Amino acid sequence: FQQKADDKDIVFKCDDGSGNLAEYFRLDGANVRTLFSVNAEFSDNVKAKFGSGDDLEIYHDGSDSYIKDSGTGDLKIQGDNNVYIGSTGGEFYFRGIKDDAAVLYFNNSSKLTTTNTGALVTGDLEIANSSDGIILESPNGTRFRITVDNSGNLSTTSL
Repeated sequence: FQQKADDKDIVFKCDDGSGNLAEYFRLDGANVRTLFSVNAEFSDNVKAKFGSGDDLEIYHDGSDSYIKDSGTGDLKIQGDNNVYIGSTGGEFYFRGIKDDAAVLYFNNSSKLTTTNTGALVTGDLEIANSSDGIILESPNGTRFRITVDNSGNLSTTSL
């Protein structure tokens, strides 16, 4: 297929299942892009690849779904407002709230929330098998280490 008119399109139409014609996709010559007017469906293990080195892949293998970044640089998920990661049923795993908190959830219940002064933990904070203990620092910079020995005895050490 070739179209030689400046800033014109090639439009692909097909039956829409009810005897009418519908646009499925268009090659937009004026804006140099491809526009899809209906869903594009990829079979299992067929990857949508992005980047000149196929650095980013999105696919489903029949069991699991993947967003795979194998190129240089970072995989960034960005939004101009809030960013949510959760289940299709509405349960949150993570919420990033613009100019506010980042929140981690367990069973749709907020457990760790960043604040303008640090972080808020809802429920117990457990540090397992730590031989180094916990370091606390006062507003004037004085630091202490709190440790628990195998017998359950607490001790503090000035740092």
